[in-house]
Amino acid sequence: NYLPYYASFGSISYSVKSDKAGFAWGSNSLHSSIAASNAYCDADDCRPVVWVQGGCASIAVNHDGEALGLGYGVNRSIANSNAMASCRLASAAGRCKLRMFVCSY
Repeated sequence: NYLPYYASFGSISYSVKSDKAGFAWGSNSLHSSIAASNAYCDADDCRPVVWVQGGCASIAVNHDGEALGLGYGVNRSIANSNAMASCRLASAAGRCKLRMFVCSY
């Protein structure tokens, strides 16, 4: 799984209290990607929850707000599938929905 030196960063920030999310892609550094996703999230408790370089990342949340699933992969489909599986494992009821994804290559 070789990543070229020019592969850009993407990240997702999430607020558990307000269910707000922000994302950034195409950033030259992890730091700038996280700063941008936090700014777009626009809530006091926004925190970076997943990042990726040269691929896709996704988050899924439980309908009750009790669980957060994270996933990443080489494409959107794999990232979404991993996030849903992670959320279902963390959730007592197992009912989750995709919240957001980002791809950065």
